[in-house]
Amino acid sequence: MRIQVHPTLENLRELFTLARHPQETFRRAGPLLFDPGTAIAPLYRARSVHGRRWPAQELMQLAGCDGLEACAGTQGWGLFNPARSLEAAAWEFGQNEALDYRGQVTALLEQVARLLALPDAQVDCLLLPCDSANRSLMLFSQGLSVYGAAPGLVLLRLWPCASNLERLPAALARAWAQTLRHLVHGRETLRNLADLLVMEGIAAALTRRLLPDLELPWLATLREPADWNDELTRIARTWYGSADYSDLVTNVYGAPQVMGRDRPPPALALDADTLALCVATFADMLDDDEPLTLARALYGDELLALNGHPPAGMPPWAGFEVACRLVEAWLARRDATLADALRAPSAQIIAESRLFDSPL
Repeated sequence: MRIQVHPTLENLRELFTLARHPQETFRRAGPLLFDPGTAIAPLYRARSVHGRRWPAQELMQLAGCDGLEACAGTQGWGLFNPARSLEAAAWEFGQNEALDYRGQVTALLEQVARLLALPDAQVDCLLLPCDSANRSLMLFSQGLSVYGAAPGLVLLRLWPCASNLERLPAALARAWAQTLRHLVHGRETLRNLADLLVMEGIAAALTRRLLPDLELPWLATLREPADWNDELTRIARTWYGSADYSDLVTNVYGAPQVMGRDRPPPALALDADTLALCVATFADMLDDDEPLTLARALYGDELLALNGHPPAGMPPWAGFEVACRLVEAWLARRDATLADALRAPSAQIIAESRLFDSPL
C-alpha cells in the first residue's frame, strides 16, 4: 500500500497569505491551482475521470456541509474570496507548520492502513487551505471538510484549532474507508441508497476499530466540537473586528452574504423507536438513486430545510447510524473482517446482515 501526503500547503502558503492585486493573484494561482501537473495534480487526475461532478458531491451540496468544501473548493478554496482575512490565513499556515500537520496526517493514514489496506493500491492525500470566511465550511462543517468518495484520493480541509485536531483521526479513517471502497468497486460504488449506507457503514466500522473508546463513531466527523462557538468568536474578534461570527459578511462570487445564525442540528444517537422506524423506512428505499432522497436519508430534514428543501420525515443524521448498524450486523453474522466488507457487493451485505428483514 502506497500513501503520499502531498506538500500542498507548503506550495500554496505564499499564494494564500501575501497581499497582492487580484489580477496578480490570479496570474500566480494559475500554475499552482489550475494547471494539471502542479501542486494539486492528483485532483486533476480524479477530475479527468469524474469531471466536475464528483461522487456524492450533489448530496453534500443539498445538505450544504460535510465533504462539500473539500471537493468543491469554493472560490479556489477561498483564495478569491475578498472577505477572507490574510492574517487569519497566516495564523492557519503557521499553525500547520508548528504542529507538523502533514506529518500527523501521514502517521494517521499509515495507522489506518494497518487496519485496512489494499496491497497494490496508492492513495494520494491533498491538504487544502481553509477559508475563515467560508459559511458552509466554518458554520455547517465546523471547520472540518474531508472527502474520500473517489478512488485513491483523500481531500482534507481542517481549521487547526485543538478541538478540530482531535477530530482528525476519525476524519481520516472515514475518508480512507470511502476511497478504498471506490478503489475496489469503481463506478459501481455509489449507485443507490444501499451503496451509500454500506460505504458509510464500513467507514464507521473502521473508525470504531481505530478509536475503540470514541462515542458514536459514525458521527465523529459531524459532531460540533464543544468549544467551536468560542473559536468562531475568537476568529471574528481577532481578524474581522466583529463581536459575533454570525454578523460577519462574506463574499460569494461577488455577492455579499451575512453568516447568520443558522446552524446544523446536533449530531446525536437515535432513540430505539426512531432507529427502528428509520430501518423500516430505509428498507423500502434501498434501490432509490435520487440525490434528494439520498441526502434526506443521510443528513435528515432539518439540515436540508436550511437549504430550502421540503421535509420528508427524516431525523437528523439518521443514515449514518443505520449504516453503522448495517455493517456491524453483517460483520458479526459472517464473522467477517473489514477487508471482507470492503470487497463484498452492497447487495450481499444488505441481504446477509438481515437488518432490513424486520424493524429492530
